[in-house]
Amino acid sequence: MNYTRTFTFLRHLSQWEKFICQNLALLKYFKFNVHMQNYIYENVQDIEQILKAFRTSFWIEHKQWYVTCKYIGNEARSDLIWYTSTDFDLEFPDNLLSGTLSYITSTTKNDKMNTTWCVRLDLSEITDAISSHKLNYPTDRIFNNMTQLALDFTLPINSCHFLSSLTDFSQLTIIWLFITNHHYFELNIITMLLNIACNLRTIGISYDDDDDDDSRSFIKNLCSTISGSIENLKVRTTNIEYMQLYLQCVQYLSTVTFIRHRNSKDSWKEFIQWLITEERKFLLSNDHQSVQVFINECFG
Repeated sequence: MNYTRTFTFLRHLSQWEKFICQNLALLKYFKFNVHMQNYIYENVQDIEQILKAFRTSFWIEHKQWYVTCKYIGNEARSDLIWYTSTDFDLEFPDNLLSGTLSYITSTTKNDKMNTTWCVRLDLSEITDAISSHKLNYPTDRIFNNMTQLALDFTLPINSCHFLSSLTDFSQLTIIWLFITNHHYFELNIITMLLNIACNLRTIGISYDDDDDDDSRSFIKNLCSTISGSIENLKVRTTNIEYMQLYLQCVQYLSTVTFIRHRNSKDSWKEFIQWLITEERKFLLSNDHQSVQVFINECFG
């Protein structure tokens, strides 16, 4: 389905409101999935125009039918997918694949008519893609309201210049960093992000749990860099020694949340026993996938 025909179809789809009200007033379920290939990644204004039509009281309040738009771009594909949202959709950043660039936006029950964007990109891949003319360098900022960002660091990078073309960062509240090898990750990147994202509240870190002195040094330096600058830290690890080290080193935060790596079967039992012994206040998620520890709060 080509670009023009697909967007025409989506506009017609959003206009089904009148037809459903007149002919299918008792309809409970309305689902669709539209797949577009070879989409130009920076054309987000077209997406925002379509979403406006799905933000009436009919869709949001009366029927509670929500719409998601996701872009996936890498060496093999540049696809845009529109579909009806469900309660089983993965949360950020797991709802976006690693690769050159991907982003997602949805209508929600608390929709305020503003399109907010969650973005994930590999800085080294997107820099190479632009240098080789596989992608165009955007002439204007792409997103007006980016609230969540995930960065993949698969290779060493010398510059984060491309980030300035995404948005003004004033609405950004969450950043996830996926680090393939922390040995070549420069912590000054975090400092740069803290400087440009004035409303940043949460940083997430995911990397391989190498059991060595460099990993311990990385954790200590990371905690020193972020302490006092954010409210919440999220870490993907089940290494008990590292979890303890994070809690010992971090300062001036509200919470530290430890999250399982996907498909991990490790148990939290030993770590929870340590938290109880240390009289640390914590909360285990219902699905047992994460443990949130409250800093400077103990069981009373």
